Amino acid sequence: MDELIEILKIWRSEQALKEGKEGGYILPFSTLQDIALKKPQTLDDLREIKGIGEIKLLKYGDDILNIIWNNKTDFTQTFEDKIFSVTECISILKRSLLSLGLLKIQGEISDINSREKYIFFKLKDKKTENCLNCFIGYTNVNYLKDKAIEGTEVVIYGYPNIYKKGNLTIEISDIKLLGEGAIKQAFEKLKLKLFQKGYFSEDLKKKLPFNIKTIGLITSESGAALKDFKNNLKEQGYQIYLKHVLVEGDYAEKSIINAIEFFNKFHIKMDTIILMRGGGSLESLNTFNSEKIAESIIASKIPIITGIGHEKDESIADLVGDLKCSTPTACANFLNLKKQRIEDFINKKETELTYLFNNSFNDLKIILNKKENEIISLFDLKLKNLKNILSNNFTKLNSSLNKVFYYFKEINQKFNYLLNTYMENIKNLKNSLNFNQKFLFSHFTSFINTTKTSLNNKENSLKLLNPQHILNKGYSLTYFKGKILKDISQIKKDDLLDIQLKQGEVKTKVQDINIK
Repeated sequence: MDELIEILKIWRSEQALKEGKEGGYILPFSTLQDIALKKPQTLDDLREIKGIGEIKLLKYGDDILNIIWNNKTDFTQTFEDKIFSVTECISILKRSLLSLGLLKIQGEISDINSREKYIFFKLKDKKTENCLNCFIGYTNVNYLKDKAIEGTEVVIYGYPNIYKKGNLTIEISDIKLLGEGAIKQAFEKLKLKLFQKGYFSEDLKKKLPFNIKTIGLITSESGAALKDFKNNLKEQGYQIYLKHVLVEGDYAEKSIINAIEFFNKFHIKMDTIILMRGGGSLESLNTFNSEKIAESIIASKIPIITGIGHEKDESIADLVGDLKCSTPTACANFLNLKKQRIEDFINKKETELTYLFNNSFNDLKIILNKKENEIISLFDLKLKNLKNILSNNFTKLNSSLNKVFYYFKEINQKFNYLLNTYMENIKNLKNSLNFNQKFLFSHFTSFINTTKTSLNNKENSLKLLNPQHILNKGYSLTYFKGKILKDISQIKKDDLLDIQLKQGEVKTKVQDINIK
């Protein structure tokens, strides 16, 4: 099981590299474990594995089954005495062919049958006239149809497969043109196609920043292009981030596309991307005549500078790029010149600002001197007016003070007269009050004595009328129902009476009544 998992992981990595995806997007590791454990024998068995949908079953099913079959140790022994049906035989052959993996086959294209979403053709060996059926599916047809040219010598990249009717076909994933004539013809066809799609329009060109600081460099880390670029780039304080790519060969296209996408997602924002490689044959530079790379450059949010090949070379990447520099050295010289232009611009602006400042300072100095004289003249005039005003006001104030002093003297005299008169009146009033006081006191004393005598007489009279005084003489008071009994007719026999004496009260009951 462990050996099968490792084989499946290697297959997944190769598939991920071809598709430019992470391995987990092809199949998750848990699905690989499930496949290694259950070892499905048919597509229906494989369909039951979690993580294998219809799309992935169609895309990867035969590959996975082929890996499982090839991993069997008793493969030969299993087929020794077995009689297969046609369908079973085709299935076994399919798996055997798929086990070969990606094939590279050289030949001449002939008998092209082009449809809207598919292309069929034969790949012919010119020496023996043997041929293979080839097929370009809908996922690649847009990118490869311009390379499928009748009579062109090519190297095809594809997977051998056998279908239900027993036809052996190579499913094409890429085509490499051989011979300058074919490459140039395909280049012109693609150039016209992209021109018609508007890929070369100035409206799509992204503007480079005025001051470039961070650069994403896409090239081979071992190529002469990088060395030429570094040797010619002056020390300008650039932050350069190198992304190594393949610049020719089977995986160069995908490698370059991934690098462009990498810098667009990089956590440090790039001011520009430089895509470059050194000179070479037309065939070796053909990687950069890719519609997929052109689309990636167009889709990039970061402006891209290209420096591909020699000065005479032209590529599709150059045409869709935001700025073309003919060589890697030219890219370095462009940055040097741009930096120099920035320095020249700054120096020019510094000179202009200095000149402007000096002129402005002199103009301001003249204006200030003029204003100073105007202010001094105005101040002298204002001061003179103020002096006149103060002098007039002082005269008026002096006159007013003299009047005040005169009025004050008059008021003082009148006040002294009134004060003397008032003091005399107070003295007379005081004498009158003393006299009246003595008079009132004499009459008040007499009134008090008379009132006191009268009150004593009234007190004696009241004492004689006081019921208690009568009781002290031996009399009593009789009450009936809380009221003094004044008439014998008010009571009857058996009524209760209260009799008040000097020293207390007596309750009694009427025994008899005698009316006189």
